[in-house]
Amino acid sequence: MQAIVLLICLCEVTVAWANDDTQCKQPNKTINTLLTTVGSTNVLKCRVSQQTTSYTWENGETIAEKEIINPSFQHLNKFTINRTLQEYNLKISNISTADGGKYCCEQKCFQFCVQLCVIEAPEVSVIQLDDGSLLCNASGFPDNYSFSRWEHKSPTGKHLRYLNGTENGILNFDTLDGNIGLTYSLDGIYVCKIGNRMAEYDERNFQSGFTNVMFKGKPECLGKTVETAHADGSIKIQVDVYSSSKLTFNLLESEVDLPVKQSPKHKVTITESQTMVEMYNHQVHLNSTNIILEISDVDQQDTNSYRLEVSNNHGTSYCTVILPKGRKGSRKFDKVILAILSCGSAGFVLLIVAIILMKIGKHRVSKKTQKRENICYHRHEKQFNTYSMAKMRNEVFEEVTLNMDERDKGKRFTICSVVQDV
Repeated sequence: MQAIVLLICLCEVTVAWANDDTQCKQPNKTINTLLTTVGSTNVLKCRVSQQTTSYTWENGETIAEKEIINPSFQHLNKFTINRTLQEYNLKISNISTADGGKYCCEQKCFQFCVQLCVIEAPEVSVIQLDDGSLLCNASGFPDNYSFSRWEHKSPTGKHLRYLNGTENGILNFDTLDGNIGLTYSLDGIYVCKIGNRMAEYDERNFQSGFTNVMFKGKPECLGKTVETAHADGSIKIQVDVYSSSKLTFNLLESEVDLPVKQSPKHKVTITESQTMVEMYNHQVHLNSTNIILEISDVDQQDTNSYRLEVSNNHGTSYCTVILPKGRKGSRKFDKVILAILSCGSAGFVLLIVAIILMKIGKHRVSKKTQKRENICYHRHEKQFNTYSMAKMRNEVFEEVTLNMDERDKGKRFTICSVVQDV
């Protein structure tokens, strides 16, 4: 984990004029400052007159005499002399921190010196201490650091909140709002920002460092879902679990405290996915382990709840899932009830049909009988009255010849036979 912090360094540059000859006049003193950064190119300027014949650039040792670079520095390809009518300038290329220091332009009767201050961007790291707090660690010059608020981001980089640390760049979690909350709500990316100010010039620059933190904690149950298929009586239970370390689990029937094993009735599967949770008023996706239990043909003889026991290197958590109340009865009882209901329903239907048919039949026969009697009576009133006691046969109409006496011999009479329909 690396981070870069840009720190601004202020160094005073003094310009000193010194007499190296008793005949030279005392010069005025001035102060100048030159700030530069690593990798840049700068020109140190020194004014000279046309009459000046002796001049050098010094930095503890001679860098250049007139326009000639000291052979000891030529291999660096760093120093170049630019001579004009009124200037004798030293150009320094690809500046590094080793190039910082005092550079003096030496001439007869005066000396011009510049203090070159090289600003290096130091590395910044975020370190998690033994008590879980975070330290924003930086190195550089000057070390008058000022720390901005910490930023807490989700594991995927989404901004969650800003946090106040100490003046020394430490973020203590046990003092945040008096409650550290759930373990997963603390996990994520923590960014610290450092500034280094040079008061004389009111210059400030910030650079940030960061680290990805996963806190030590027991598993957390993120969510539970229950899906029921009423057609076949099956139930699917899913529990989403978050853990910062390797996870193990056991499924138990809560009422009897017996472990659930793979069987035709119980099927257990494990998947890895992401679960949406709310963290500090933001919706965040967390990597989660999904433990799924599928129970087939659930009835009243099954347990009413299941308990999931999940463990990691830091502890154990329990998640209980209660099954819905609208479940089937016992399978054997269901079959008996179904048979009874089936037979009873069929018998009841047949009884209703028979009663309806009897009603319809009686109604139809009654109307037929009345009609037939009327016909017979009106057509053969005399004969019907005379032979009303004749034997009736199972026929609708029957014409017969009855020999009752000599007078009536040979006469045909119509006998109306009225019978009940079968």
